[in-house]
Amino acid sequence: MGQLVDKLGERSIQKARQKWKSYGLNNEKFNILYFGTFSSQKMNSDSLVETIQKLSDDNRFKFIFCGLVDDLERFKCQIEKLPNVIFTDWIDNTEKKVLFEYARVGLAPYKNKTDYLNSIPTKIIEYLSAGLPIITGLKGNLKSLITNYECGIYCEEFRSKQIIDAINNLYSNTDLHKKMSHNALTLFEKKFNANDVYKNLVDHVEKIKSDSQKSQRFPI
Repeated sequence: MGQLVDKLGERSIQKARQKWKSYGLNNEKFNILYFGTFSSQKMNSDSLVETIQKLSDDNRFKFIFCGLVDDLERFKCQIEKLPNVIFTDWIDNTEKKVLFEYARVGLAPYKNKTDYLNSIPTKIIEYLSAGLPIITGLKGNLKSLITNYECGIYCEEFRSKQIIDAINNLYSNTDLHKKMSHNALTLFEKKFNANDVYKNLVDHVEKIKSDSQKSQRFPI
């Protein structure tokens, strides 16, 4: 039984690798990731659009966006055809696991709203688990976390110039990137991996999302 599970798991991983390969994803680029729900209530989308457009001719960088579009269809339309963008819908855990192997930075473009200021979004914990330095303009708990543990760059003003400066800093300073990546993994193990609480939480959340997505596609 165990061997069968291993084979099925390996098949899933190979399928995920083929998917990302079909999108042209590789390790030659400095891949910058965001995944989650695309919502105007949640994201500083205008700053992201401007950032991506300004870097559209810079072949060092690739932006990967994965998730469900809530009310930001305009955001998707503005960027999805740019040469430095990969845009997909919801991805499963195996696809995400493989994607993390390519990603170099995790974007956290959350607006400074009370719900986010007083918490650590689940996606941040997933970035940390993959050793991804985080770029964000979110104050509160997240600012304190990445500042105290040196696992990302906080932008006082989350605008295109500051975001681009942060990306270039992590790209050009390999020692800094390596340090922040190590710190992210250490922080995850220290704060979020006790008794596999995080894994169980993420699996539960992803199952809910998967069930919701299937019900939307195949309504009863």
